[in-house]
Amino acid sequence: MKSTTGAALAALYAVAFAVAYMIYLQHAGQFLADAPIMLVALPYTLTILGVFGSVDLSGDNLRQVLAATLFCAALAYAIGAAVEAIARAAFGLLRAR
Repeated sequence: MKSTTGAALAALYAVAFAVAYMIYLQHAGQFLADAPIMLVALPYTLTILGVFGSVDLSGDNLRQVLAATLFCAALAYAIGAAVEAIARAAFGLLRAR
């Protein structure tokens, strides 16, 4: 599976996590310091919440942040690959006419 669109979306999601973590580090110990990470990791949070019933994601727990980053980047890649495949198929059908 080679998808330029998927790779670009996954890279953008990884950059979003890096920026959110840097914001967290600047405000660590303050009220709602984890908010940027929680917002970026919303697909991960909702999935883990649905599967396990609870989620423990905070900036202090770097393992969970890395897991959320990998999960969200893989999800972004899959969505980008699907969109690219649909677009290629549509353009192929238009060009065949």
